[in-house]
Amino acid sequence: MHYHLDQYPNDVELVKEIKEDLYVDNLILTLDTPEEGPQMYARTKTIFKELNMNLREFASNNKEVMETIQQADRSKEDHPKVLGIKWNKQEDLLLVNNAE
Repeated sequence: MHYHLDQYPNDVELVKEIKEDLYVDNLILTLDTPEEGPQMYARTKTIFKELNMNLREFASNNKEVMETIQQADRSKEDHPKVLGIKWNKQEDLLLVNNAE
């Protein structure tokens, strides 16, 4: 994976973030502004497609960003799991069950 990612010298910052934020089957990226969403979506889809990997189940706490994601690539969950923990994307809260 790292070898493939290193083949994108024009996307140094994105590649660095992918390497730092890829956890088994979760990729967690952050944006400084919603305007970055469409480009981040397109570039990550392209990079992973070239690895024959379908990056999917995108989720964001920003409605504007979600509108730029193709319907088939969106998470269907109201509370998708991130690293095994449910995330309330509307309120941007992690939902931890404190049951004993």
